[in-house]
Amino acid sequence: MNIRDALLAKRRQKAQAKQAQVEKKRKNKIHIVPTIALTSANVLVLSLDYRVFEAMYKLTDNIALAIFALFTTGIMFILWFDILYQYLLANEIQKGIALGFSAMSLMSAGFFAFLDYGLSAGFGVDAVLPVEATLLFAGMVVLTVANGVGLFAWYIYDDQVMRKSIVERNRAENEFDAETMEDASLMLEKAGKVLEKKQIMEKRFGKEAVDEMMMMLSGIEDVLGVDLNGRVGTMGVLARSPSDN
Repeated sequence: MNIRDALLAKRRQKAQAKQAQVEKKRKNKIHIVPTIALTSANVLVLSLDYRVFEAMYKLTDNIALAIFALFTTGIMFILWFDILYQYLLANEIQKGIALGFSAMSLMSAGFFAFLDYGLSAGFGVDAVLPVEATLLFAGMVVLTVANGVGLFAWYIYDDQVMRKSIVERNRAENEFDAETMEDASLMLEKAGKVLEKKQIMEKRFGKEAVDEMMMMLSGIEDVLGVDLNGRVGTMGVLARSPSDN
């Protein structure tokens, strides 16, 4: 390669590098716009959460209750929408659950924010609240329970969870079948040994004597040793008293 070709190749490399930088900046601008929109939305929702905390603290004068109120409003909105709704493996049912509860959390945050504005403006609680304060607290409990149920439902309908559940169930069934077969094998081995011993005893004492002894030991024979056919067997003869003769 001569000097002219080397210079041209170097110039082409610089042009390609510059074009790659321009393309990278263009892609970054494309991706950063929705990120800015989502971040701004989260900041606005969190600003509502400040109003939620302030309103509940003014109503209850209890910091713990004011903090717990945040878990039914903006914080849950961010969890439902930013994390669970945008979960890459979420199915349609999960997306529907997440979207519905994110809307409910946002409306709850807005309600408490309006309540705080009314209280800050000097209006009384009766003038600001469309319902009694006790019903408001009951509503917070309902929202908390509803969010908990929604999270459990979202978890149950997750494809990964369902797949793992199926795998674990099949594994448990296979283990149960294996244990059953092992138990059956042990029982058959014991039964085979019993039959083998029975055959040895029949050869030595006779089949009738062995059957009679086994029936007596199993409770079928009565105390006098009379078998089911009304005959007095060997053990019956031994059990007779002298007066029977």
